[in-house]
Amino acid sequence: MLSQEKELTGLKVIFFLFGLSIMSWVPRFPEVKANLGLSNGEFGSLISLGVFGNVAALLTVGHLVHKFGAQLMMRVSTLAFSTSIIILTQTSSSFVFLIFMIIQGAGISAFHISINAQGFNFQDRTKKQVITLLSGYWSSGALLTSVIAGILVDLVSIEIHIAVLSILCLIIMLQTISTMTPNLLKSNENPESDVKLGEIFKGFNFDMMVSGGLLCAIMLEFAVSDWSAIFLKEDLGILSGIHTLPFILFTFTMIIGRLNFHRLLPHYSMQRLSQVASLISGISFLI
Repeated sequence: MLSQEKELTGLKVIFFLFGLSIMSWVPRFPEVKANLGLSNGEFGSLISLGVFGNVAALLTVGHLVHKFGAQLMMRVSTLAFSTSIIILTQTSSSFVFLIFMIIQGAGISAFHISINAQGFNFQDRTKKQVITLLSGYWSSGALLTSVIAGILVDLVSIEIHIAVLSILCLIIMLQTISTMTPNLLKSNENPESDVKLGEIFKGFNFDMMVSGGLLCAIMLEFAVSDWSAIFLKEDLGILSGIHTLPFILFTFTMIIGRLNFHRLLPHYSMQRLSQVASLISGISFLI
């Protein structure tokens, strides 16, 4: 078994590389859209259809982690989203883009569920609050990849940029997962605790207020991350390279919020923080 310090270091590395990898192509969306020869509406529709992969993973991966363990699911999902991102930035076919957009959505959600399950398991075992910290490392990876994209946009083609970065991240993540194997969640070998897939679908219920609030917040975040580069370059006429700066600043302030959220809890209630943060983010987005 790894020590707590080494396990936490492994989690930090994986979260960081996860953000670095999956967000690497977002600042270069204008080039992806140009490769496909699509309008903003058509491109947005294809991007949105990745939700089918997300939903499929969300409904099944928890069950699969329980049945097969975290290591297998992390390996498979890492390979899925890394390969998909490479193909998504290489293809000029809308049909191929759609297929791999769905695969990428499934891979990202599957990995997200698997690594967060491991993070919560670590938190439960050690009684250390690490989930927001790990989210900060994810955002740090997303920030660094935005800076890299801004530097390389006029120097290196998107195909080479994403392929090299994705392969490097894939290799390091697979190696880190192997190193962490002794501490990763194991498959449940007790047949009496096995939950059939059909029972999972029957047992779903939703808190409409909480789900609605999260949905609205995520829509704002995705709108900024997915569309800021296209909006600045095509509508405001900002030069290549500089058009990634707002996304970099957005991600930087997100990191500050995630890494310091726990400092606010002793002084303000969760309800108060949610209300104020919602107003600030909503109003600033409208402006």
